[in-house]
Parts: sequence; C-alpha cells; structure tokens
Amino acid sequence: MPQAYTDVDALTGFITDEVFVALGLPPHGRLRYHLGPLFARPTRRFVQLLADFDKIVAQQGPCQAARGLLPRFADSIEVHGTEQIPRQGALLVASNHPGSVDGLLICANLQRDDLKVIASGIPFLKNLPATAEHLIFTTADSHERMNAARASIRHLQEGGALLVYPSGLVDPDPCIHRGASEALQLWSRSLELFLQRVPETQVLVTIVRGVLSPGWARSPITWLRREGWKRRKLAEFFQVMEQMMFPGRTILQPRIDFASPLTLEGHNDPMSAILAQARALLAL
Repeated sequence: MPQAYTDVDALTGFITDEVFVALGLPPHGRLRYHLGPLFARPTRRFVQLLADFDKIVAQQGPCQAARGLLPRFADSIEVHGTEQIPRQGALLVASNHPGSVDGLLICANLQRDDLKVIASGIPFLKNLPATAEHLIFTTADSHERMNAARASIRHLQEGGALLVYPSGLVDPDPCIHRGASEALQLWSRSLELFLQRVPETQVLVTIVRGVLSPGWARSPITWLRREGWKRRKLAEFFQVMEQMMFPGRTILQPRIDFASPLTLEGHNDPMSAILAQARALLAL
C-alpha cells in the first residue's frame, strides 16, 4: 500500500487549474493571477479533505474512506438494491455521472475494496497516491485510451470490480434536469468490449440522483458555458466551493439505485439489456 503523502500546495494549484478550465478560461496567465486568489480558501480546504481522505484510503481502504467523507456533503441518503451486489468476482459497474459525490456514493455502498474507477487523467487525481491506486486513468489520446482499456480488462480478469461512467461526461441529474433518459444514448459501447474479453463478468447498472443542488444547477454563472455537460460541471465546482466555505449550508439528500446484476455471456445485444435496466431505474 503506497504512503499517503500529498503536496498540498501543488494539489491546490491543480484544482485551481480545473476551476479555470471549467469556467472556459485559460488556467495560466493574467486572469489566473488576478482571479486565482478568489478560489484560494475553498480549494485549500478541499485539498485538506482530499489529503485526509487519501490517508484513510491507504489505512482502511476506499469503501471506508468514502463512508467517512460522505456526511461532509450529504445526509439522509436513500439506497436501494445493495442486497444483490456481488461481493466477489468480476463486476462491471455502469453508472450515470451527475457529478459531485456520485463516486463516493457508489464506493461506499459497493463494499468492494478491489474497486477501480476509470477516470480522466487530471493531475490532482494522480497526486493522491493511495486513491490513484484505485483509478485507471484515460485521456483523449487514443494510445492512452487503449492502455486504459487493457488495464480495465486485466482487472476484470483478476476478478476485480470496475466502475465505468459510460457517457464520459457530466450527465443530467435526474432530480433536476430533463433529458436524463435521452443521455443514456451517449453511453459508450466499450462496455461490450469488456464483456467480450471477460464474458463471465457481471454487470451492475447503477443510477445516482440528487447530487446537484437546484440553486447551483440554475445559477447564472453556468451561462458562461454553452454545452449542457459543461454547465453541469461548472455548477458542480461552485457547489463544492460553497460547501467548503459554508459547511452545512448545502447538504445533499441523494439517492442511489442498484439493479439486479446481469450476466450477459452469449447475449445477442448486451448494450440493449444494460440500457433497458438503466431506463427502468430512472423511471423509479
């Protein structure tokens, strides 16, 4: 297990970079120099939370770390379907990605410390050493995407659990936004590649909702971006900063639903079966 050491100054800089990217602004230059101090306090506090989280991941595993961090952001969590989650063996978790604490919710309820998550290769994630051991990084580069696919297949072949956000974007929160069901059409068919290579894998379709506050979802600051997923990402960033600056002001009451595990070996159209379960969960 890697030593959980975090360079707080570097991590704060990486997160501030991501805030500027979310705003559609260059992460370096004059704007960063003048506006960066506005984000210093919330990003620093968030970094400390992440550093503490990473220590617990190293000591107790990701599931316990997720359960410990969740109350900082959410309360009265509604959970359905955990009794049918496979506790061992190759497991592909396919979930929507409304952002915020969705990953924490999934990890906390899976009870699978062998979980790995396909994640974007942004620097602040790579600089959390214990957490990074549970991430498979990918980028837009085709070579890196192939490496991530190979690593994912190896993990499933070893009987591990793998979390995939098949759209690759920040999805509509079903509690707030329209189009959550339509967004399922963006789910990548790479899921089928994993099932072809590791056919004994069970698929656990998961739907998360209620992780974005209506206030930030409809905030005028999101108008800085045109694309829906970029607006949702921006809302997520500012929601977290508010939660850092004013603990207890925005406490989420999310819901997570796990479907019955699917074994799709020999199925003519695995993607259709996966999407049908996702639509059914969204309709609950």
